Amino acid sequence: MKGLLVLLIFFLTMYAPIELSRVIVSWGLASEFIFELVFMWLFYGLAVFIISLIVQRRILIVQRHVKEKQGNEDRRNKMIKTVIRLQNDIVVVFDTDGEQIPEYQGQYEKVRASILRDAPPEAVFARWFNYDTDQETVSREGW
Repeated sequence: MKGLLVLLIFFLTMYAPIELSRVIVSWGLASEFIFELVFMWLFYGLAVFIISLIVQRRILIVQRHVKEKQGNEDRRNKMIKTVIRLQNDIVVVFDTDGEQIPEYQGQYEKVRASILRDAPPEAVFARWFNYDTDQETVSREGW
């Protein structure tokens, strides 16, 4: 609402310099008020430029916010498929597309609760302690 009010004031004030310039020129007073006309349009042009920069910056901020919100929703929609606990107690988590999910990865003690809370029943829990080619699949409780 505030933005619409600013826009209305901007458009109403835009008409004033145009009308004033028209009156000065039509009355033949342009040569007497040339200094005033030049500065009026200079400041008016500068004001329009500054307002356009402010509006452009706000638009970019809103666009960035929308992208971040969309990215957060995309991350929340990822389903945990595989959880692997390594020998050094680092946890690596993959989604159904085989991509890592960074918000669930880290030290075992720090991420354990959130993983157990958010992982669906069909998620696979594994330990890879010896760095062999095969990992040991364990139950959710034994992980």
